[in-house]
Amino acid sequence: MSEPFHYQTEFVLDRSHYEECFDESAKPQPGWRPYAKAMGFVVFGFVLIAMPIEDVIGYLFIGLAAVEGLSVKFRRPWWLWRQLMSKAANHSVNFELDDDGIRISSDYVNQSIRWQQIDSIDATDRGYLLNIGKGRSYVSRRVLNDEANAFICGKIKS
Repeated sequence: MSEPFHYQTEFVLDRSHYEECFDESAKPQPGWRPYAKAMGFVVFGFVLIAMPIEDVIGYLFIGLAAVEGLSVKFRRPWWLWRQLMSKAANHSVNFELDDDGIRISSDYVNQSIRWQQIDSIDATDRGYLLNIGKGRSYVSRRVLNDEANAFICGKIKS
């Protein structure tokens, strides 16, 4: 019987970590589909302006459409800014990987993922995407040593 695997390290949730997380996990959606909600707000705003009610409500929806369109256009900087404004940003986190699962803990972050919860693991150029139900988590290879990488690759194959 082999000895149980355990790997532990510490890393900082800095800008480069968040950039890597976004770049490796965000699914790009080409075309006009990402802007559908913004276009719907614009149409609804013009409909409200055409109705015999206060125009302010229609302009509010048109303004909301502008904000939504900008959040789609500048999706990456918008997401990065929100992450960097969080309490956890620029703080150290403790990362543990073992036979039970993955644990990430700090003063602001406490996350535990058991291997049984993970539906699939996708290897990317710089890390691993853990698909958990409808959600996804990302583990960067730069925080893992060779043994930990091999351990996760073994979990992919099993």
